[in-house]
Amino acid sequence: MEDTTEASAGLSKKPADVLKRNIKWFIIIVGIVFALLLFTILLASLNNARGLSVSSVSSPPMSSSNRGKMSDGARMGEAYAPSYIGSYEYVPNLEQYETSDYTVTARTRAFEAACEKIIVYKSDTQIHFKSFSEQQNQCSAFFFVPNDRANQIADDLQTISGAEVTRTVTSVTRDREILKSESEMITEQLRIVEQTLADAERQYSEITQLAQASNNASALSEAITNKLTMIEMLNQKRIDLTARLGMINRSAAELNERINVTAFTVTITRSFVLDTNRTTLEWEGAWRELREQWTSVLIGLSAYLGIFVIRTIQYAVYALIIIVIARFVWKIAQKVWKL
Repeated sequence: MEDTTEASAGLSKKPADVLKRNIKWFIIIVGIVFALLLFTILLASLNNARGLSVSSVSSPPMSSSNRGKMSDGARMGEAYAPSYIGSYEYVPNLEQYETSDYTVTARTRAFEAACEKIIVYKSDTQIHFKSFSEQQNQCSAFFFVPNDRANQIADDLQTISGAEVTRTVTSVTRDREILKSESEMITEQLRIVEQTLADAERQYSEITQLAQASNNASALSEAITNKLTMIEMLNQKRIDLTARLGMINRSAAELNERINVTAFTVTITRSFVLDTNRTTLEWEGAWRELREQWTSVLIGLSAYLGIFVIRTIQYAVYALIIIVIARFVWKIAQKVWKL
C-alpha cells in the first residue's frame, strides 16, 4: 500500500520537474538569443560608423587653377582639330585614315641655336603655327606641317643635342564614317521637312482662297491657324537641321584637313653646367617633405590620438553593456535553475 502511494507521488512530481526544466531551457535560450541580437546591433552600428568615417574622406575639390590648366590643355589642338569627339571602337580598315603627332623635348646647352630652328620654321609658309613662346631659358611651339614634310622636320629636330622625339598615330576612320552617316541622315530629314513645308504652304494658299468664298468663317479661321502653326514648326525644324548639317560638314572638313597635316609639340630648355634650378627644386622638395612629415606627426599626436581615445571609450562602453546584460541573464538563469 505504501509502495503504491510513493509511486503515485513520484508520478505526480515528474510532470512538474519536466515543466521546470523546460522553463529553464526556454529562459536560457531567450537570453542567448537576446545577447546575440544585442551583439548584432552593436556590430552593425560599428560598421555604419566606420563606413561614415571612410566616406567622409573624399578627394579635395579641383581648384580653379587646375581647371584652367585642363582647359588650356584641351584647347591645344583647336587648329586642324575636328570639333567632333572621336571614338575608340573598332571598325574595319582602322589604318585607312590616321593623324600623326610628334612630341619633341630637348635639354641642351646650344639653346639659342635650337630655338633659332623653331623661328626659321615660323617663317615657312607651309608650316602653320598655333602657338610660339620664347623665354630666357625655354622656348616652345605647337605647329602643323604637311605630311610629306613631317619626316624632314622630325629628322631636323632630332639633330638637336639631347632631343627626344616621340611619334603618336591615331586612327580617325570611325570618325569619318560617323560624320558621313550623320550627314546623309540629316540631309534626308531636311529633304523630307522641306517637301512637307512646301505642301503645307500650298495648302495654306488653298485654304486662304477658300476662306474668301465661304461663309463659315470660324471653321476656316481655325484651319488657317492650325496650318500656320504647322508651317512655323516645320520652319524651325528646317533651321535646326540646317544648323546641325552645317556643324557636321565643318567637322568633316576640319577632320580632312587634320588628316593631311602632322602636329608638332616642341619644348626646348637651356641646360646649365651647374643646374641651379634643379638644386633649388631639390631643396624646395626637401623642405616640403619636412613640412608634410611634421604636419603628419602633429595630426597623429592630436587628432588621431583623440580619435583613438574616443574609439577606445566607445568600445569599452559597448563591452561594459554586454557584460552587465550577460551577468543579468546569468543571474536569472541561476535563479530559474534553482527552482
